Amino acid sequence: MDIGLIGLANSGKTTIFNAMTRAQAQITGYVNAKSEPNRAMMKVEDSRVTILSDMYMPKKTTYAVIELIDFIGLTEGSAKEGLFSSSSMELIKNTDALAIVVRHFNNDTAGISTPLRDIAKIDEELLISDLLIAENRLERIKKAYQQGKKTIPLKWKKRYSTRL
Repeated sequence: MDIGLIGLANSGKTTIFNAMTRAQAQITGYVNAKSEPNRAMMKVEDSRVTILSDMYMPKKTTYAVIELIDFIGLTEGSAKEGLFSSSSMELIKNTDALAIVVRHFNNDTAGISTPLRDIAKIDEELLISDLLIAENRLERIKKAYQQGKKTIPLKWKKRYSTRL
């Protein structure tokens, strides 16, 4: 399972990432300009699996694994891209779950915390991103329709593929 940590810059994402994974990712007090997120795998040791493994003696015991992804801090200012860059959005879309990290502590560089406003801002950006994806898909369907191609929804392709 892939879990992505998203939030505004300097909200504590990397601190949580380091605490959960025992990693040593660099924590900075300023907005980091790196493009690649921090990644770490965590083995989820469950005592119930260990008990069952001891009881049935399988050849191999496999524990659940979680990949935690610490995305770069989202910053305001780019009117074209919003908070999420297109490269960040591609990575965010491919995660199984998102954990929104908001700052609820006062910081000399970031000022007074406003967690509800930060959550609303991130929700708004995720919604805008979803709308952009839907608009692009509608444009592709319209273009295909104008060229005379049939567009069949994916869920119908499997069911009616022998009839078409």
